[in-house]
Amino acid sequence: MTTFSRILYATDFSPHAEAAGDIALQLGRHPGTEVWAINVIEPVPMPLVAEDEPAMVPAAVWDAEFSAIEHGTNADMRDRLHEALVGFRDAGIPVHEVVVTGDVARTVAGEAGNIDADLIVIGKHGHRTISDLLLGSTAAKIFKRAPCPVLAMCACEDTHSPSEA
Repeated sequence: MTTFSRILYATDFSPHAEAAGDIALQLGRHPGTEVWAINVIEPVPMPLVAEDEPAMVPAAVWDAEFSAIEHGTNADMRDRLHEALVGFRDAGIPVHEVVVTGDVARTVAGEAGNIDADLIVIGKHGHRTISDLLLGSTAAKIFKRAPCPVLAMCACEDTHSPSEA
């Protein structure tokens, strides 16, 4: 059996990502394995021109409000990620928590390269956006950019079990 010493588990807290977390947890139990858990927050688009800003709101106020929203979101995601990783810590698995803002596929692939990951574990589908439908899934983009193997998990119910009579 192949073992992995550096696993990057990417989560958006969707059911598919939770299934991926279960696999990352099992793989992380192997002695000498470290897990990095990452949550990437897609940036909130800023108005492109002054006319797109709310009427009568000075730019400095808009920027301060935007920074507060972004800071609050990052803090919320850090708390959520920390809570999601209780099982890893309880199992004694070294787990590093990373919450960043950026393009999800680029950031996950970049982090995998930064930590010299042996494996990326992701959910097959996450919280989908209209851009996923138009441009392809985030998982597919990660597959294309990843510097290492990618394992995509599905939270699908077992449709092959015998029906109850």
